[in-house]
Amino acid sequence: MNRFVRILAVWASFAFSPSATAQCTFTPTINVDPLDPDNLYCPGDFVTLSTEAYSSYQWYVNFSDSNTGGTPIPAATQQSYLVDVSFWGFGYFYVEATDEMGCTEASATALIDSWAFLNPVIQSSGEMEFCAGDSTEILFPSPGAFKFQWFRNGQPIPGATQQNYWVQESGTYTLEIAYAQCPELWLSSGVGPTFVFFEPIVPNVLVEGDTLSADSGSSFQWMLNGEPIEGANDPDHIALESGAYSVRVVDSNGCTAVSEPVEITITSVGETYAGQLELFPVPVRSVLHLRTGSEAAIVYWRLLDLQGRVLVERASTELAPNLTISLAGYPAGIYLIECHLQDGRRFIRRFSRL
Repeated sequence: MNRFVRILAVWASFAFSPSATAQCTFTPTINVDPLDPDNLYCPGDFVTLSTEAYSSYQWYVNFSDSNTGGTPIPAATQQSYLVDVSFWGFGYFYVEATDEMGCTEASATALIDSWAFLNPVIQSSGEMEFCAGDSTEILFPSPGAFKFQWFRNGQPIPGATQQNYWVQESGTYTLEIAYAQCPELWLSSGVGPTFVFFEPIVPNVLVEGDTLSADSGSSFQWMLNGEPIEGANDPDHIALESGAYSVRVVDSNGCTAVSEPVEITITSVGETYAGQLELFPVPVRSVLHLRTGSEAAIVYWRLLDLQGRVLVERASTELAPNLTISLAGYPAGIYLIECHLQDGRRFIRRFSRL
């Protein structure tokens, strides 16, 4: 082979070698607007990616820092692409641009990342039922939140903008918070505790003679002139003194309520019933004798302590104006005896036992 032929063969070999394929004379770059130095954006933000002017474009997203092997974004074939941070959350974006000569080149990647926050969870005591006038605390226990807004039944509570809130009304409570990194992004608890505050059931006091009765309640404390009467804890109470009687009850919801006071006037028992019901001996040691001083028989009787608590009650087995009651086993002290006569009269006498 002559020298000319050898030179031509070498040139041809070089010209058509795969390693000698021509590269594009340009490299597209990506402009990010707005540009965050940490590439961190808030959910709800939009970021514009753009490049220089070329003949055609295809934008890609990758989940590793590589400008090859990415996923082409459908319809992203313009000079710019608007990144919806809420949709993508995280990704490495790049563009392949083609010039008028048909040469295609890929840009370096641009990272778009977003802040991720947990929705708030409300902490409470776990108790859901309360009485009117009570309060219970709800709070957001985690640090870092920047702004707070509490809601009751879906409506913002005026002034409830702290990390905790004291609940005093029935309703469902939720919370929205925002962090300093994304102050316009409000995150909702979505659901929240529901509280019920019961209005107390106020009892009425029924009066029959000197006997007072509460018409509702599960536990009772009778009061005279606003002061508790020791041991007066039954639904019924016999008034022994004149004054304003009221009763404090615990209702079926566990709430406490006090009745309106009723004025009771008591005339001295000894003066009122003198000559109508006789007790002897006085004081009593072990056996109490009663005599009505009339032909009317005693049909029913009951023995009470000074707090009006019934100790024993009996219907008389023999209708007679006289009655004998054994006090064996009862301690020394002051007692009341209440007798109902056949003619409808009722007597109460006080006596002491030695």
